[in-house]
Amino acid sequence: RAYGIMMHELLSRITTTDDIEHAVDQACAEGLLSLARRDVTVSLLREMLSSEKVRTWFDGSYAVMTEASIILPSGATRRPDRVMTGDGQVTVIDYKFGEPSPRHRQQAATYRELLNRMGYGKVSSWLWYVEKNIIEEA
Repeated sequence: RAYGIMMHELLSRITTTDDIEHAVDQACAEGLLSLARRDVTVSLLREMLSSEKVRTWFDGSYAVMTEASIILPSGATRRPDRVMTGDGQVTVIDYKFGEPSPRHRQQAATYRELLNRMGYGKVSSWLWYVEKNIIEEA
């Protein structure tokens, strides 16, 4: 669980692959990650973010918002992990560090529906089970 929280935090600090080292260094400086794990973590993130399935999400071709709140009429908020805009479409990514679950699919679908209601026309939502490198459209 702690690993998933740490990786989730690191991914929230990365817009493009150029941000990996800075994000990891910042996590080390804050005590979130030990300095002894720095190089291994940088290598792991480089490998994960350069995979064929997710490479375009981190190559700078999209405008990116991480952990941006969507405020509901009730005042409650929802916070998708990554929202990317470009080429007339919006792509929502939710990172997961566990087993696939229907609850996760519903969560990602809710983000898509909220963005549609906000006036964004072409919205897709994806679940990325990071450790398993499983990507599902929701």
